[in-house]
Amino acid sequence: MKTNKITSYMFQNSDFLYNKENRTKGKREIENCKRLEKIIEKHPIKTNENLSSDEFQIFQEVLKNLNPDNKVKKFFEDRRKPEFFNSLDEIELYKQNLEKFPIKIRRYDFEIVNKIFLQQHYNKIYAAYRKIKINLDNGLYNFHERINHLELKDLNKKIEEMNEQGWFIKQIEGIQSGYSFAQKGGDQKGGSGYGFGFTEGLLIFWEKL
Repeated sequence: MKTNKITSYMFQNSDFLYNKENRTKGKREIENCKRLEKIIEKHPIKTNENLSSDEFQIFQEVLKNLNPDNKVKKFFEDRRKPEFFNSLDEIELYKQNLEKFPIKIRRYDFEIVNKIFLQQHYNKIYAAYRKIKINLDNGLYNFHERINHLELKDLNKKIEEMNEQGWFIKQIEGIQSGYSFAQKGGDQKGGSGYGFGFTEGLLIFWEKL
């Protein structure tokens, strides 16, 4: 005797893919990735290596003493976006004010300090680049896909689980939805807008023999 049942599967990330803010963020992230990629290509440092404890101590000491009110230190700490980490300018400031630094700072060779700052700069840039690149590689901002590929993976897993219980797909129907946006023109005349439809989920008809 055959047994039938119907289940639904809703694409939870559909709203994300069609959200205007997310689309804007996605475009910005793609642009950021390209910009960071160019910086990395031209950067004098070519490998991502963490500073040793001694190097990090030098970095912190020099940064702290770059000027009396620690504005530069605050600059480094307040900047949320690593691509604005401007080590090259700080190195120039270090050279210009070397004689004003405490003796314990002046004893550091400029070339060593320069390499440490550049390495730290590269590490920040590389970390920001990798974070964005991983999201892009995982299709987070691939708005050409009508359905997020991670959801397809989840759907396949659920189908396998149902198959193991003896249920097999008899039919699949898409649950359709839509989105529209309109705005009025000047003096309340005319206007513009757009709209589109998309698959919001699925109805799955199962059969068990």
